[in-house]
Amino acid sequence: MCVSVDENYNKGLVQEVDVFTFPKFEKKEKALSRIKRRPAESKAGTPYSLLASRAERPRLHTHFSSLLIFKSSKKAVKVTLVVVVVVVVVVVVVVVVVVVVVVVVVVIVVVVVVVVVVVVVVVIVVLVVIRLVVKV
Repeated sequence: MCVSVDENYNKGLVQEVDVFTFPKFEKKEKALSRIKRRPAESKAGTPYSLLASRAERPRLHTHFSSLLIFKSSKKAVKVTLVVVVVVVVVVVVVVVVVVVVVVVVVVIVVVVVVVVVVVVVVVIVVLVVIRLVVKV
């Protein structure tokens, strides 16, 4: 357990926080509402934070910095999600453009082949007709 001083520390209230079971992704307000409050054990009006032993001070710092890390990690998750969405959209657009280009090229090739076949058939028919007419 580590003890941290909240905004009411002048009123003699402190928070007990179990660092090991503190939920990582729980909202700060919800987590703080679960924390039990107890009167500060101070001597002659000395703020409780000044009475904390050297061993407890890093844990106090760890508690508050973990809240800051949680807050900044939410922003990092949002930024990461935005980057992922942008990458997915770019990939989808590139794939769609490639598919459209391939379809257009295939259609052009098919049209050219059909036109060539029709022209060849027409030329053959005309030659055959001319030959028949000349023989007769």
